[in-house]
Amino acid sequence: MGGRTWWWGPPTTSSASRSSSGFGFAVASIGDINQDGFQDIAVGAPFEGPGKVYIYHSSAGGLLPQPRQVISGSELGLQTFGYALSGGLDVDGNSYPDLLVGSLAERVVLLRARPVINILNKTFAVTPSKVDPARCTPDSCITVTVCFSYNQSAGDPAYRENITLQYTLEADRDRHAPRVRSCCCW
Repeated sequence: MGGRTWWWGPPTTSSASRSSSGFGFAVASIGDINQDGFQDIAVGAPFEGPGKVYIYHSSAGGLLPQPRQVISGSELGLQTFGYALSGGLDVDGNSYPDLLVGSLAERVVLLRARPVINILNKTFAVTPSKVDPARCTPDSCITVTVCFSYNQSAGDPAYRENITLQYTLEADRDRHAPRVRSCCCW
């Protein structure tokens, strides 16, 4: 065999409760979708409900035991989703590997990988630092400024696309309700 030595680790299995899920029916190398320097894989389980595709990341120690993402055919209205897989292709030209998933329903779905965004810095400023109710307007009492800086890991550095960052600000979430409520007495 040309002097090759094969090594294997513990088997990777689906979290499916049924042994008839077809987990492993299709397996594909999908490239380095999380841009960590290690190749990732997709594993099809076409008979697990409407069919599922498990995305596994790799590391220096090998394949990680838990799937990073599970994509169900029910999200796309398909049965036997994951019957066929083809990965590692950059179909949309953004320098990230995409995944084609087939089913017995004579349909193929293109799952496009998106850039991995790393948040480098974030700042949060509230003005004024002490609220004076006399200076409040009908719309607001404070101004909150949130700034983020980010980079796009790997891929083509010339590729630029606007990103949408969603975030939630919570005020006084650890504050307990006052013990005595004020009320108007006449």
